[in-house]
Amino acid sequence: MAPVALVLSSCVYFDRIDYPEDWGKSAEGVLADGCPDLSGTYQTRATQAHPAGLGSFPTLDEVLGPGGLGDMYGRDKSWPALPGATTATLRSEGNWLHVQFRNEAGGTAELRFKWKHWWGGTVEGADAMYQCLKLEQGAALGIDGSRRPGFAVPYAFHPSDAAVVLLSRGADGSLTVNYRTARVGIERSMIGSYAGWLGGIWWRYPQVASDR
Repeated sequence: MAPVALVLSSCVYFDRIDYPEDWGKSAEGVLADGCPDLSGTYQTRATQAHPAGLGSFPTLDEVLGPGGLGDMYGRDKSWPALPGATTATLRSEGNWLHVQFRNEAGGTAELRFKWKHWWGGTVEGADAMYQCLKLEQGAALGIDGSRRPGFAVPYAFHPSDAAVVLLSRGADGSLTVNYRTARVGIERSMIGSYAGWLGGIWWRYPQVASDR
């Protein structure tokens, strides 16, 4: 079983990780599957980051692009992209999360994420799969992260590390993105397996009134 699968299935226990408490907790409403309701339109450019002093912030389409997300199924498929995207509209629909990017010229590109059952499920028709977690800030939606993201992280990756991209919605309506890594040790019998968070980065993307 891959380390990322263990992280997202919560088969191991993790300690809490430092969270920007002044950002407040996540919105209280959750969907039937336990994931936060992320529906809304957001700027693709982050306005805040934690820890401070990280330099430039990745755009939302970079975080949710092939440089930020991983495909544990190793499929040879193109990833929907839209250069110059200014907004991202997220819509939860059953077991799916749709993310539509839009640029100022009216161009669009859509990503489709599918809820992952405990037995895995099928990735057919989806760009990636997600699971629902409860973390420091509240409910979060977790997607497999790339081991070599296209943006800088303040810690090194180890061959056994797993990366996760976590999405949640703040009480003020903003979209919070947390990119974190975990170190996972797996015993053959699963008895004595261990895990711990190595660190994480947080970005905040404000909500906008429309998808333009």
